[in-house]
Amino acid sequence: MRSFRTKLSFLLVLVAATVIVAFGISGTVVTRKLLLRSVDLQLTVPADRILREMHPRANLTRVSRNIQIIHGEELENGSLSLAVWNYRDGELSLPIGEETPLWLESIDAAIWKDRPFEPPTGPGKGPKSLGPDGLDDLLPPPLGLDSPKGKGPGPRPSGALPPHDFLPSEIDQTYGFVEFDSSSWRFCALASRGYTVIIARELSGYRGEMRRVLSLLFVATPLALVLIGLGGYFVANRAIAPLGSIVQTADSISARDLRERIPIERGESEEFAELIRVLNGMINRLERGFSHATRFSSDVSHELKTPITIMQVELDSAIKSAPPDSPALGSLQSIDREVARLKSIISSLMLLSQAESGRLEVNFEKASLTDLINDLIEDAEILCEAESLELRPEVSADIEVSTDAGLLNQALLNLVSNAVKYNSPGGWVRISLQKADSAPEALIQISNSGPGIPEGETDLIFERFHRVDKSRSREVDGFGLGLSLAEEIASILRGELRLLEATKTQTLFELRLPLNCSADFH
Repeated sequence: MRSFRTKLSFLLVLVAATVIVAFGISGTVVTRKLLLRSVDLQLTVPADRILREMHPRANLTRVSRNIQIIHGEELENGSLSLAVWNYRDGELSLPIGEETPLWLESIDAAIWKDRPFEPPTGPGKGPKSLGPDGLDDLLPPPLGLDSPKGKGPGPRPSGALPPHDFLPSEIDQTYGFVEFDSSSWRFCALASRGYTVIIARELSGYRGEMRRVLSLLFVATPLALVLIGLGGYFVANRAIAPLGSIVQTADSISARDLRERIPIERGESEEFAELIRVLNGMINRLERGFSHATRFSSDVSHELKTPITIMQVELDSAIKSAPPDSPALGSLQSIDREVARLKSIISSLMLLSQAESGRLEVNFEKASLTDLINDLIEDAEILCEAESLELRPEVSADIEVSTDAGLLNQALLNLVSNAVKYNSPGGWVRISLQKADSAPEALIQISNSGPGIPEGETDLIFERFHRVDKSRSREVDGFGLGLSLAEEIASILRGELRLLEATKTQTLFELRLPLNCSADFH
């Protein structure tokens, strides 16, 4: 995951996931509490009403009838269970005439059964009369019962409790969970005035709501993260879009053309605009420095060319006039070789300077690469014969390319010359030409049985004036510009020169050339 867009999108998704998960957990906890509170209210309200109707002279048949009218359906389908325990007498008041239900036995008896009853004593603290009139002072009649003319609840008595103040402080309340008959129940136990009302509700509805909430959370969270990831990738892509223009322009800038600059678009962000200004300033400095270096190299090479030519002419004349076998003749011939060497260096430097500055004339023409390599092999035979080396040609027929034959021949001669010079006694040189299988390219391979290249030198062999064996730099003809010039020519011809192998048994260079190429090829 090295793409900045991907990293930014992943970071956004990670942050969003953390927030969503935290919100989901907290939301689930809050939802659970709210749903449980709703269940508790569904238990507490009827339990409180029943508890307020219970007193020593209460009409249990009337209370039971009211319960059946309000909660009969839930009692019948088993989603609700209730009982009233008279712990002053130690017996069950409701349901009337029934034994203690099994579900009630599942609840700790200390909650509803083992409660001590101590009637209040002292002046004014005796048992309060809780007859029908006294009861009506505490609570309005049940919904739809005993109301005037049977038309709903009667008028609210003066001083009656507000609708939601159904739990005065003297009522002892207990909530809990109980497992009965392979199902979970929530129960509420309210105790006051010698009675305990125990009401329990089956939690399938509560658990169903929780499952729906969790299902929605598990479905919505991945979908939200996917949408956030796509949105984050889109936003990241839009945010770094200016980098595309910067990369494209910077990629098109080369040593041959440093005139191009990165444009600053209208409405460009301040950060990217500043980056573009810095890069353009750096390119300006590089252009000035490279222009000075190129002009200097070209001027020096040009200025040295004339005196070198004059020196070579004078040396030729002096060599012809010198007496045979004289010491002067040997010295003149040695100087002539060095002058020729210097002239070759100057020619190579001028060619490199022209190539780097874009002033080298390149004429792309359709040419037979097979014929060009066969001509090269003829020259290589002469070089190999002089060094007692075996030449191994492998040339495919009918391969044509669009190239500059003169420049290509010079690059290949440099490679063959190196293969001959840096070789083992009695070794071999191989020249191969074939078409690539995976691309419309021609592959030219030149290898030898030389001693190879040390591991630390492989990255430096294309540098100018670099020679691998410093101790033999004067024994072996050359000046360290052959590979550098060959690589530069390969680049100009839209090809690529690479070192594929450099072992003790073989050194292999490969030149890849496009089959169809022109001067305006990119």
